[in-house]
Amino acid sequence: MKVVGIIAEFNPFHNGHEYIIRQAKAITGADYCVVVMSGDFVQSGKPAFCSKELRTRMALSCGADLVLLLPVFVSTASAEIFAEGAVALLDSLGCVDTLCFGSEQCNLGLLEKIADILLEEPEEYRRSLRAGLAAGMSFPAARELAVRDYLGKQPCTPTMYPEDLACMISPEAVHTALSSPNCILAIEYLKGIKKLHSNIFPIAIPRKNVDHLEPDMKRDRAFCSATALRRFIVAGTDGEQLLNDIKSYVPKNIFPLYKNQLYSNFPVSEDSLVSWLCHLLLSASSEQIRQISDCDDALARSILSVLYKQQGNTLSYEKILQELATRNYTRNRISRVLLHILLGIGKNDIREFKKHHYCLYARLLGFRSDAAPLLHKIKASASLPMISKLADRKELLKWYQAALELEKEALRMMELDILAGNHYSLLQRELYGTDLIHETRKNIVKL
Repeated sequence: MKVVGIIAEFNPFHNGHEYIIRQAKAITGADYCVVVMSGDFVQSGKPAFCSKELRTRMALSCGADLVLLLPVFVSTASAEIFAEGAVALLDSLGCVDTLCFGSEQCNLGLLEKIADILLEEPEEYRRSLRAGLAAGMSFPAARELAVRDYLGKQPCTPTMYPEDLACMISPEAVHTALSSPNCILAIEYLKGIKKLHSNIFPIAIPRKNVDHLEPDMKRDRAFCSATALRRFIVAGTDGEQLLNDIKSYVPKNIFPLYKNQLYSNFPVSEDSLVSWLCHLLLSASSEQIRQISDCDDALARSILSVLYKQQGNTLSYEKILQELATRNYTRNRISRVLLHILLGIGKNDIREFKKHHYCLYARLLGFRSDAAPLLHKIKASASLPMISKLADRKELLKWYQAALELEKEALRMMELDILAGNHYSLLQRELYGTDLIHETRKNIVKL
């Protein structure tokens, strides 16, 4: 049995995502495709455009065989934690042979070299990095320069990847690798594989005619970025016309899902989080906020300052990000901190979960009925418990009954996922009047 893994957000699902799934299975000759997918909140720190259940159904309808949840503290973390946690989850299944990912830079040899540098941090690289930072460069710019300097001094040696020669590494290639979101994640996937000493083999698939963050829809293409699709849907005023406009960008067999649920279940906006955040922040101290994951003293003070400064005005999520964003604090980092405040994800949580590569169980979101052999294989070979119903935690407790500390941490991880799911259901109800379903009562998707 050959199994390929994909790590994704599918936020929302479009033709490019189906292309990646189909290509991954075709290139690897895999019998099955396992997707590890972000849940109701994504890496930008914002609510997913549509629910994890809907995105699971879309993925299973377009070539995926089984979908697992990426725990919320991983799906809303930095690229390093996001990647290591997702790779650890795939590795724990004991049957995934390859990891496929879309990338603007498909020279795996170069990506491997950069991953080695960032993982090992040789002294020459660190010295160059410190010099760049001392000269006033931003961290990404200083890191890119340090990597280029280090690679430029390495001998031209062959690698396991025939397309790579060290002497062919150009400044442009390094810039692409360290500035494009998918390349950055690819490097972190490679670091995760190395950290875990995993046997999973990485394969990069070229992105199809569109940049990850390309903001506009191109009428002459069948592919668009998720960013462009989200913006187009949010800006739409005529529902019927909008559906006609996006029809060519989403797979035909899931277009009915868009047609039936657009503006009745999604999109979900981050602006709905503002009132909850204000309520929490008005009763929080700077010290309490400082203990939140990815936050520090200066950012904690700035968050409280912006809250009080904006009282009496219309406070939007976008306005908060504009006020707080600086060279030291990116918009995504700020957004993640705000979400972690809402969910109560603290530095201590991350420290404890890190000891186990951010992965203590595999939660099943959905599967195809013809993937039953894959489920049996996972249950036989996995090094972590498989959870299908949160209401029944006996499997988790039984698995960890001999290690009480791990049991406590696993339940804490599950508690955060339940909280995230319930918050998302509340957002949907506020926006569309949908039924409020507790996370522990949600069923897995079966096709």
